[in-house]
Amino acid sequence: SSHGTHVTGIIGAQYGNGKGGAGVASGTKNDFCQLSVYGVSEDGESLLSYNIVAAIKDAVKNGVQVINMSFGSEYRDRLLESEMMTYF
Repeated sequence: SSHGTHVTGIIGAQYGNGKGGAGVASGTKNDFCQLSVYGVSEDGESLLSYNIVAAIKDAVKNGVQVINMSFGSEYRDRLLESEMMTYF
């Protein structure tokens, strides 16, 4: 019903349905799962890098192949960068 639903719809857009576009995870063999990241900064405004990394590792361990995380920052996150380089 909000941003996450919108983005998931784009990712799973089915090719050839007459509506245009095709997502990177379209088709009947793809299952979507919701992954929540818990653990925020003291002010409640920011996710903690450690928790983001833990959620991604858990998803990969469970066979997830496409991950969308729609958040951003004006700052570089060295922990997230170094941990995620093992997947690329």
